[in-house]
Amino acid sequence: MGTRVVEVVVWGPDYACCGVPFGVGDEVGFSLRAVPGGGDGGGGGAEDGPTYFDDRHPMDPDDSPVDVRGRVEAIVAVHQRLVPVAGAHYRTSDPDDTVERAVESVPVDERPDGYSGADYRVVFRIPDGTRLPEPRAATAAAAAAGADRRRGAEPSAELLPLLIAIVEEVAERFGDRVGILRARADASVTLDPVHRDACAVRWNAGADALSVELERALWSLPADASGVATLRALVEAAATGGFSETLEAGRFGAVARTPDGAVWTAAAEASSFPMGGGVVAMSGSTDARMRRARSGVPYPAWG
Repeated sequence: MGTRVVEVVVWGPDYACCGVPFGVGDEVGFSLRAVPGGGDGGGGGAEDGPTYFDDRHPMDPDDSPVDVRGRVEAIVAVHQRLVPVAGAHYRTSDPDDTVERAVESVPVDERPDGYSGADYRVVFRIPDGTRLPEPRAATAAAAAAGADRRRGAEPSAELLPLLIAIVEEVAERFGDRVGILRARADASVTLDPVHRDACAVRWNAGADALSVELERALWSLPADASGVATLRALVEAAATGGFSETLEAGRFGAVARTPDGAVWTAAAEASSFPMGGGVVAMSGSTDARMRRARSGVPYPAWG
């Protein structure tokens, strides 16, 4: 009986929690689905075959993956560079900036500095005639639904020029003293001052709301000209050293004060932690925020 090869994508996080380690030369089984829009043999997979992925967590009992057994011929670990997300406190992976390397087994723990943990491309040899999932095209209905959701989340065309103006003013005023990360036509932005301990500003504008953060203190503003005016004032407060935060009676209290004496405040509950000597785990960012707030020291100006 003849054989053929296909490419199987193995998602690293799925195998970290629910997969069985395997290596080159092993006979293994995968639960396969066709990659949507992945083609039907026209290229992109092993020997230009179609690409599939191993589904460790099928969600629809009426649409089960196809169980396929075969032999692992080769494994390539793929790491994506981690990049900051405009308007957010986390990083995401950049599929256009990758490091690939041949490995002998899955999983692998090592990763290049600044890159994500590995996903894997597996060259998988199977017998001719093996039943495989049918190619799955990205449907027009799904694409249209996604476009509708994106439109519903976008700010008005009238708001964007006002946000762009703030970014351009910061760039002109502070130059390389402030790193600027921009996305969504400046509906999502991070202003990250170089000066140590200075206050970063993040915002995200949607159709109905403009969320602004000075460090982790949050203001929820209307997505209109009045909201942008408040955003401008909050940026000015951060830039001139007018932002401070306190922690009293289990609540964070944030104060943003502009040079002309105008004041904006925000409050939020601090996390409740058990007392009496129990073990407590918290993120580094939460611990740093609580320490800084207890000091009551204002954040320095951007310089």
